[in-house]
Amino acid sequence: MIVRPATHRTANVARWACRILGVLFVATSPIVVFSADTPSRWHTLLHFVTGLFALYAGFRGGPKVFCLVFGGGYLVFGALGLVLGDPAADRMWHVGPLNRMTGDHLFHVVLGTVVLAAGVVTRGRATG
Repeated sequence: MIVRPATHRTANVARWACRILGVLFVATSPIVVFSADTPSRWHTLLHFVTGLFALYAGFRGGPKVFCLVFGGGYLVFGALGLVLGDPAADRMWHVGPLNRMTGDHLFHVVLGTVVLAAGVVTRGRATG
């Protein structure tokens, strides 16, 4: 029986997180843009571009760094929305052309936590 070190089991977590996130964001963005109930095309464009960066990181290199930066950024962005959002208007927070509410903030906190965790548990450099 071959016992592999823990680094082998966790070396690909960030890579797969980037690939899955990238595919989901890139695939769903056109659907959201062309749906009748589009909350914000700018927000959808931001998710599309983020998905492209995630795919690049997942297939070409730098997935751990992407997960740490993106996950941390999303987590902070979501938390700030919950704190700074207007409590009388479903925690509405206006950031440039983006208007985010409680559901958006919770989504960002959960996704940021998961992606950040993928970066933290990934051992080594985890290049593509």
